[in-house]
Amino acid sequence: MSLTIVALLFAFGVGLVFSEVFIPGGIVGVIGTLLIITAIGAAFVQHGLVEGSVFLTLACLAGFAFFHFAMNKLSLKAEQSREDGASAIGVGFQSLLGKSGQVQTVLRPIGTARIDNNPVDVVTRGEWISPGTVIEVIEVEGNRVVVRARES
Repeated sequence: MSLTIVALLFAFGVGLVFSEVFIPGGIVGVIGTLLIITAIGAAFVQHGLVEGSVFLTLACLAGFAFFHFAMNKLSLKAEQSREDGASAIGVGFQSLLGKSGQVQTVLRPIGTARIDNNPVDVVTRGEWISPGTVIEVIEVEGNRVVVRARES
């Protein structure tokens, strides 16, 4: 096998491994890895220690590059605060303070209430509240929304 064919096998294998980021499933990456190993083996056996070492070093560099590329592709780009997490679902929890709503499930003391036409996980200060009861938000701490039955 000529050195050109070994280099083409190696390059095609690296290309398949990098395409694994876009084509998940593992088969493309496994085939690419096998091609890289075949190219390295052929370089060592047919062309000697120097050529084999060059391909092995290139494989290590390609592996580091792939890892860096894959981590950048898979990682989040923006930092998110607790308040942003609440607004990501359409409800800014701090904005609920003082608002009224209606209990959807039995609050024992945790359950769901509908506030501003949105279902919100809420908690009481220990009391049980029946479905249909009008409640008001008395405290918000992060994503913890504390309610009490509204006095008539």
